[in-house]
Amino acid sequence: MPYKSDIQVCDGYIRIDVAGERVPGHIASDSGAVIEQTMDAIAKSGITRCLLILNLTGPLSPMDAFDIVSISEEVGWQRQFRVAMVDRNPNPESDVQFTELVASNRAYPVRVFDNEEDALDWLQQ
Repeated sequence: MPYKSDIQVCDGYIRIDVAGERVPGHIASDSGAVIEQTMDAIAKSGITRCLLILNLTGPLSPMDAFDIVSISEEVGWQRQFRVAMVDRNPNPESDVQFTELVASNRAYPVRVFDNEEDALDWLQQ
């Protein structure tokens, strides 16, 4: 089942709330749909700073992390776009930190935080 996403243009950033279950074999396509919606919001608003709130359950494999970053590149994600991620899943199977590493290795400014306040502080620097 695709993720449920709520995308809002705020003052100086785009807030993307994503909820659902990560289903192996569908993670890349489900994430890709949210990325495309985010790209639409960026194109309409001109805002390139994003606060991504993840309320996702289920495992995120290293290959999924690579696929998510690759899909972002394919749909036109730019290296000047800045993303702060807040992972609400307390389970260690949700290895969003590896997604940060993959994105950073490809020169994308992406950071994972455990709270919105710190994420917004970094995002607005």
